[in-house]
Amino acid sequence: AWLLGWLGRWGESLASGRRAVALVPPEPPTPARARVLAVLALTLSLGERYDEACRVAVTQLEAARSSGARKLEGEAHVTVGVSLLMTGTDPEAAIHEYEQALAIGRDIGDVEAGALWAANLVDALIRAGRFDDAAATELRTASDPIARATEADEVPIQSALALMLREQLTGQPIPAIARNQVRWCQGYSEPGAGSDLAALQMFAEDKGDHYLVNGQKTWTSGGQWADKCFALVRTDKTKKHEGISFLLIDMDSP
Repeated sequence: AWLLGWLGRWGESLASGRRAVALVPPEPPTPARARVLAVLALTLSLGERYDEACRVAVTQLEAARSSGARKLEGEAHVTVGVSLLMTGTDPEAAIHEYEQALAIGRDIGDVEAGALWAANLVDALIRAGRFDDAAATELRTASDPIARATEADEVPIQSALALMLREQLTGQPIPAIARNQVRWCQGYSEPGAGSDLAALQMFAEDKGDHYLVNGQKTWTSGGQWADKCFALVRTDKTKKHEGISFLLIDMDSP
């Protein structure tokens, strides 16, 4: 069901998800029951059937809670939150669902899930016009351990953007990002630095009120359409693995 959904074969994915749910008895509640419900809820969300996804996620929540499957319980809160947010039913209730998920992530010590759910919470706060210093602190608390995680590649970039692009710093970028009015690209790879990013040579010279950046990036998907770029650049040539900084760059810069 999962793979068919991501391949765009939504009808087959939904049918497969329903068959899986039918194969696992509802009583007694088990983690397996919560897992198949989670897959079905995700499949429904992919098909933008958010009301039904919300109902399935509530059932998943009950099964996960009764069987002690805490991570699945957190995932259910997120799915309910997404459904409420996407239908515009109750943004405040969506925020509450994300907060509960984040609390579970912290309680079970799941670094990746906690950061992902924190990003969901930030998205909801942005849409509700409530992203402020307190929310930034909340996100930072959840996201800091990511630096110590080994498999955190899927953590959404909005986690970093939300921290660095708050309205107090740079006008009003967050709403434009949320509305998909501003496009971003990723400036990591260089002609001589692919998987070995520590070999990158693009240098950013600190000029006081700005950086002067010289160098070349490659494999920049969507770069020809992007308005902004988040790039890894070298700011210290004496430390190969430590002298790298993360810059946000206007693509129309000279």
